[in-house]
Amino acid sequence: MFDKSLPVAIDKCEDYDYETVLSVIEKQFDVVLDPSLIKDKKIAVKPNLLLKAKPQDCITTHPVVMKAVINALKAYSPERIVIAESPGGPFTVPALKIVYRSSGMTEVSEECGVELNYDVSYENVSYPDGNICKNFDIIRPIIDCDVIVNVCKLKTHSLTTMSCSVKNLFGTVPGVHKFEMHTRFPELDNFEDMVCDLVTMHSGGKTIVSVCDGIIGMEGNGPSGGEPKRYGCILSSLDPFSLDLAASAILGIEGRVGIVRKGIERGYTVSNSRELTIIGTPPEKIKVENLKLPESRSMRFLTDLPDIFGGRLVKFLEPRPVVDKKKCIGCGICVRSCPQKTIKLKSKNGKRYAEIDRNNCIKCFCCQELCETRAVKIKKNPIFGIVG
Repeated sequence: MFDKSLPVAIDKCEDYDYETVLSVIEKQFDVVLDPSLIKDKKIAVKPNLLLKAKPQDCITTHPVVMKAVINALKAYSPERIVIAESPGGPFTVPALKIVYRSSGMTEVSEECGVELNYDVSYENVSYPDGNICKNFDIIRPIIDCDVIVNVCKLKTHSLTTMSCSVKNLFGTVPGVHKFEMHTRFPELDNFEDMVCDLVTMHSGGKTIVSVCDGIIGMEGNGPSGGEPKRYGCILSSLDPFSLDLAASAILGIEGRVGIVRKGIERGYTVSNSRELTIIGTPPEKIKVENLKLPESRSMRFLTDLPDIFGGRLVKFLEPRPVVDKKKCIGCGICVRSCPQKTIKLKSKNGKRYAEIDRNNCIKCFCCQELCETRAVKIKKNPIFGIVG
């Protein structure tokens, strides 16, 4: 399980110079890792590879960070290292090849001499101790490993406010099965509980080493539709919840990330960032100014509204995804990724475009996450324009 006394290593790092990044990660591993945790163990290095994107898009874990992490791990003599990820779309060999190549992971595997996972099998794992979720489909390389090295990307997130180490482990669920989890847990509160159960399940049988690529992350409508933001840091810890608490403090949104709040309530980490054991640079020395939040999460007062009218008032006021027909190319990715099957392709004047039925939308923002043309926008209720 989790030990809230475990340290979080934080260091400033302004760019992706390989030698600098390697030096930082080696130093952090020296203080957070016991070599016996890695020696002769099977290691799955799990980046954030949400979709087909280039490193400069700042959507995926940067290949320089991955290369540094893998080479630092090799010094501890593991039995084997495999790079393993399940992107947001189909979990197939052709899809993996495209994502690995575009993100720079193919080159990393060749330079470091480690495997890329192409095993697309998975297994349903029972977890009777889950608070809200009692079983999970998990990709094979994660089941087969002893240690998960969770190399996440620090980004804002339209659904969960922040994507960091805890949310990155949702990528251990195969492909479109992630959409099914959104259907099973359509309410944000329950979805966050489910993710916490997933990470707790993993921690019960495996070591989790989290490393956060916070050099250049994303702000605004992340995890894929925002803008690059220089955060200038790298974080490492054996406790993903403590790392995320520190990251939320760096972003200036401590207390506003539901997954972190739940980790605190469950006793997985301390009650605030000032109680963390920090090695290196304290979060307040890096704290980001003027962070742009996702439009879906920027109206924080909605979470404090009373549950009147059966919660219908909040649902009426919440921002929702809409399709910009001018940018939409009618590729159908959003149709296939919608957990509620509430998006349809339509045609007008020879042009195909997607349209969202707002009545059935659960506002999971999967469509926005996976849209490669950024055609899915966030629409605020018109009443806020009047008030403004």
